[in-house]
Amino acid sequence: MSDSLLVWRHKSYINIMKYLFIFIGILLIAAFLFFIQVRYYAHISKALIEDTVKFTNESADTKKTLLVLGDSTAYGVGASKSEDSLPALVASFVGATYTENYSISGAKIEDIASQRKNIKRDKYDLILLQIGANNIVARDNVDESSKKLELILKDIQTLSGRVVLVTAGDVGGAPAIPFPFRSYYRNLTISYHEKFQALGDKLGVTYVNLYDEPEVDPFILQPEVYFAEDMFHPSSEGYKLWFAKVKKQL
Repeated sequence: MSDSLLVWRHKSYINIMKYLFIFIGILLIAAFLFFIQVRYYAHISKALIEDTVKFTNESADTKKTLLVLGDSTAYGVGASKSEDSLPALVASFVGATYTENYSISGAKIEDIASQRKNIKRDKYDLILLQIGANNIVARDNVDESSKKLELILKDIQTLSGRVVLVTAGDVGGAPAIPFPFRSYYRNLTISYHEKFQALGDKLGVTYVNLYDEPEVDPFILQPEVYFAEDMFHPSSEGYKLWFAKVKKQL
């Protein structure tokens, strides 16, 4: 083998290693930035959760009763005040004189059974179930989640002839989600919506699809308006936008 060929191979090897190290360095920097982003927004979310007072109204007037179960979106995290949360807006619209709300931030579908144990009445005029976002974030299998939800819905249907089910909008559209993962979460969100819609149709549950295509989604077009400070939960304006969709089904 000639000396020139050896030199060429040596230089090629050095160049390959140089570009490999550069690529690895970029990946490490990107991973670090993603970590910082997630921690930053998670810290803000924690503060929002601690400051949120969920809407409830366990009055003596039980002419029109509402039961609320679910996650942080049913708790109203991100809203400026509890009256701006989706349960409060629904209660006002339907004229609920009595509202029990057992939602818990971070709840998943499988946690609804424990919330249900806290209820005080045998029957309710309306049940609002807001759940599924945390299952999407956790990348839970959509078929398994749907099976769990079916059992939950069949159970709470014994408490009311009217059940309204909502889940997240476009989880992948939340700025708190690192950019490389947004497409994955968007597709997973769509799969959840399709399964939940089919389940609602099967059981006679009112399912409200909060998903909009990215090019027309107000949350994506104006995130500073419709997302709360943590860029994950809806703001008061975001909940009002959701309510506009729910109202059409009430």
